[in-house]
Amino acid sequence: MHRVSVRPPYTLTIACMALAGCPAGDVCDGAIFADPADVTVQAYEDPDDFEDALVGFSCLLTVDFDDVDADGDDPVSIDAERYLASHGIRIEGDGEQYVHTDFGLPDDFEDAPSEPNLYAPGPMAEGNDEGGHETTVTFSVGGVGAGVAAFSAMFVDADRPDRGPSGMRILGAGMVELDELMGVESNGGGATFLGFVATDADGRPGPAIRQIDIVNGDEWAGLNESEDVALDDFTFLEPVPD
Repeated sequence: MHRVSVRPPYTLTIACMALAGCPAGDVCDGAIFADPADVTVQAYEDPDDFEDALVGFSCLLTVDFDDVDADGDDPVSIDAERYLASHGIRIEGDGEQYVHTDFGLPDDFEDAPSEPNLYAPGPMAEGNDEGGHETTVTFSVGGVGAGVAAFSAMFVDADRPDRGPSGMRILGAGMVELDELMGVESNGGGATFLGFVATDADGRPGPAIRQIDIVNGDEWAGLNESEDVALDDFTFLEPVPD
């Protein structure tokens, strides 16, 4: 059972080993988080700068979707709560959630940041319908809503932002918008990083991020008519429950 005792100034009292990717004795054990009410959110387009902002908080979790057997011809649908118990994250697309190696477009998605799989929200395009291109990410621990102090994702083949901008909107408590960045761009099938960190004036991360709305282009990732973008490597600090 994942038990975290959190009270101002938000001290995690157990090791992060309760969730996947956080080994026993990780520096998150006993780390001091800022009060979410005292933080501001900063966008990062360089992964090194993102990691530098989290020095001393190395307990990062990653969902790379590579645990899904998706090397067949068709994309594989996954449950929105597939990673809830292991990572404390819920990933919900417009209409289902899909994982595949290339969504039928190997030339577009040849430079995936981690192989073999990519993620894209449904629904898949049918007829004149452009399909899904929006995902909502939320967090929960033991059935209790939670926040994170940092979140990032990789956008693959975001090469036509003029047709369909890609990016994220960051929401806090009460669904108040904390930050937004649209217009992520990459060359050809390349991958582009975008991350956000919530910190206080002393640089301490605070679990103020309650929801992330992700937009990947303006159509289903496998349509290839306008701006088709896939996603990968959702990385975030361990969720802290309310």
